[in-house]
Amino acid sequence: MNVKMFLKSTEESFSLPNNELFLKEKSFEECRKKRQEKYERLQYIKREIEELSKELGNLKREISSFIYVVSPSSCLLFLRS
Repeated sequence: MNVKMFLKSTEESFSLPNNELFLKEKSFEECRKKRQEKYERLQYIKREIEELSKELGNLKREISSFIYVVSPSSCLLFLRS
């Protein structure tokens, strides 16, 4: 085996692990990116739940401010003062 062939085979043997390393790094970065996106989505959902929960509480308070009075002849709706 001459020197050029030896160097070429050595380069090829090193390129394969480098290629595998590159693919693993790329895969790792894709996973990290997806994880970050999912985390951000979960944070968005958490904020939405908190806002909707507050809105629901406000609606419950608004509804509870109404008193329903039922008389034999009619049904009346009064606003609590």
